[in-house]
Amino acid sequence: MAKPNGSVTACVSLLAIFFAGVGLQASDELFVEMPNPFAPVAVHKESRGARWRHGFHDIRKTWDKYFEVYPEELDGFEPVEYSRVRGDPAFFLDRKIRFELYFGKIGSFYRPVVSPFQEDTYVNFSAWPYGAPLWTKEGRMEVHPLFYIDKRKKDVVDKLMRLPKFAPIHVWAEVRSKSDNTPWIEILAFETLPEPFLDETALRQIEMGYVQLGKKRHELSITALESSLQQQLPVNVEREVYTMLARGYYEQRSLMLARNALANAILRDKSNVQNLILLARTDLRLNRPDEAQQAAELAVTLEPASATAHAELGLALAMLGDIRAGYKEVEYAQKLARNQLPEAHRNRAMIALLENKPTEALKELKQAIILRPTDVDLKLEIGLGF
Repeated sequence: MAKPNGSVTACVSLLAIFFAGVGLQASDELFVEMPNPFAPVAVHKESRGARWRHGFHDIRKTWDKYFEVYPEELDGFEPVEYSRVRGDPAFFLDRKIRFELYFGKIGSFYRPVVSPFQEDTYVNFSAWPYGAPLWTKEGRMEVHPLFYIDKRKKDVVDKLMRLPKFAPIHVWAEVRSKSDNTPWIEILAFETLPEPFLDETALRQIEMGYVQLGKKRHELSITALESSLQQQLPVNVEREVYTMLARGYYEQRSLMLARNALANAILRDKSNVQNLILLARTDLRLNRPDEAQQAAELAVTLEPASATAHAELGLALAMLGDIRAGYKEVEYAQKLARNQLPEAHRNRAMIALLENKPTEALKELKQAIILRPTDVDLKLEIGLGF
């Protein structure tokens, strides 16, 4: 092979710097590093006395459960996802069901001709599906105003009146009628879920972070999202905040901070494929191929047709010494993406560098830029001198 010229040598040096994960971090603030979210959890070995006490406790709880009495009206309710009820109210008509909601506010939505609910006999309120992203316009538009409680259930009505907005509740309900494919639902009873409540302040901060992230104002987004984490948030909301925070940090090239945010998000939910792929990519740039392999393998398991997951897994395997397996994964990623995936070409370039093939690496990077000409990272890696 011909000796590479000075421009290629400079490019390879720049690639090596990026490949080692050095020089990309914009912030030098000291943060406690999160542990590997895929590491096995240590199991504490209990003493014989502790095992005996726990066994007795289980017997007592089981015995108490045996004699537990439920109100007759709450017996035999079917657990369902509220989205199913909203999507097919005719199927759930007159069925006893239970599901979760975010409480909205007391309303005044009555249609005497359309529904069996009257203002003098029922209290009306609105609510959102549990887990709805209330910091987005789309999430807030999911509000459903057709929930009703019989005024004769005074204790339930009084408890409802004391609920704060966005309180998470588990409800026992019955779809009494439908119109325009919309369910009119009677709530027979409800209980608040044992988790922190969202409030207006936290939602405003999360919404600001979400909006600014969409406008690529990453510094403003990060500031707002970090402020929201100073308050107590439900686990599912924390997961979304850490996910957005990770993307803001990653765009700012603060890789270790992005990794810490991703680890927090994944500890709360290991089924988010996009978070797993981004964690694998971040760990690869931080020269942590073993952890990147774990994240990419889980992403491939959850979504076998994800070309990006296969591409990141290929680079992780190559960095761990299995060049052949690395190329195989990257080639499979290209096949899935019909040779239109910039990450596959970029990772092939990095594997070529491991084999000391700078000319081939340069060729692959140029192809990646053709597929995504606006990618700043690719242009930095190839060197602005070309």
